[in-house]
Amino acid sequence: MNEEGKNGYFSTDSLILDVFDLFRALRKGIWLILLAGIIGGLLANLGTRLFISPTYRTSFTAYVNNRTNLEGTTSVTSSDLSAAKSLANTYARILTSRSMINLAAEKAGMQDMENMLGNAVAVSVYPDTEILTVSVTMTDPDLATQFAQVLTEVAPEYISKIVEGSSMQIIDEPVRPTGKYAPNYRRNTGIGVIAGMALICMIIFVLEVMDDRVKDEDDLRRRYGLVVIGTIPNLLTADKHGSGYGYGYGTRKDK
Repeated sequence: MNEEGKNGYFSTDSLILDVFDLFRALRKGIWLILLAGIIGGLLANLGTRLFISPTYRTSFTAYVNNRTNLEGTTSVTSSDLSAAKSLANTYARILTSRSMINLAAEKAGMQDMENMLGNAVAVSVYPDTEILTVSVTMTDPDLATQFAQVLTEVAPEYISKIVEGSSMQIIDEPVRPTGKYAPNYRRNTGIGVIAGMALICMIIFVLEVMDDRVKDEDDLRRRYGLVVIGTIPNLLTADKHGSGYGYGYGTRKDK
């Protein structure tokens, strides 16, 4: 290991990084780092508002069962529940299928939006239950609610034709969303703040690594392991402060 490695410094291609100098440089540039964070946050917030269209989400929940008619049923066996849980995942696939989306789009009068509607519908299944949630996310809250309502009307009948001996019952009807689902302005602003601060820290890091100047006696000793036997004073500084540094330079002013 070379001398620099023994002293705990990283050396590569004549570039030596002093960790303490790096922290000192970051401390000196703290206001610049904070300013970059503020600017990054403002730009991220502005960019989000200008270039990302807000979306709205509505949803409904449904209960699935492996029987088409529950009336007159006195008990539900464990095999019925197990089959219903399996059907929930099957229904999730069917509800997001192209044929299901096209059927609902035709009834809602949204045939020209079929491609977009395919990405607008999402289904999630509650773990270990026979309940699933169908969500519709669109840029227009009224259209999202309208399409979700149509799904509640056509999905049960359509699914019963695909999966014989099963049924789907709507628990909660879709409600018109009153607030935006996305984008998340706070999250994006926070990301902008972090990105701005990280960028400036990286620039300071690179500049510190590339700076091979010897700043003081201790720096010379740490970098090259040399013994300092003397220093050349700054004549202008010595004369200004009247110290003379003991070399006869400047004029000492006695009070």
